[in-house]
Amino acid sequence: AIARPDMVDLRSGMTLLQAVQSLGGTLEGARRDYVHLLRLLPDGMSHQQFIVSLPEMERRLVGDVTLQPGDVISIPFTAGEDETRSFAALLRRAAFDAPPLTTAGKPQAVSTIKPRTRGGKRKQERQ
Repeated sequence: AIARPDMVDLRSGMTLLQAVQSLGGTLEGARRDYVHLLRLLPDGMSHQQFIVSLPEMERRLVGDVTLQPGDVISIPFTAGEDETRSFAALLRRAAFDAPPLTTAGKPQAVSTIKPRTRGGKRKQERQ
């Protein structure tokens, strides 16, 4: 639900809000309170998912998140099916081609996505 979805050239200190603004902001119907940030962990294979709220960052109730190389931001629409489909596609893309993005706000860790095991399933840790 970003106006012009694309990769962002990450500048030093760039925040989530700055990245979203550089892409034209959000579209009507965007879940601005439920923004997904997928961050590549130091092992280079696992990702950690965070949920942040743009309105809380804009009102300075929480801090803006500084983005890091490889961060992926997804802002779903309010419709559940579209949200699930777009985030699943995002996860597939992130596994192979993590763009140079970073995020802003006080993230809440939701889960860590690990590489596939021999049986083809992913191990997922809840936090």
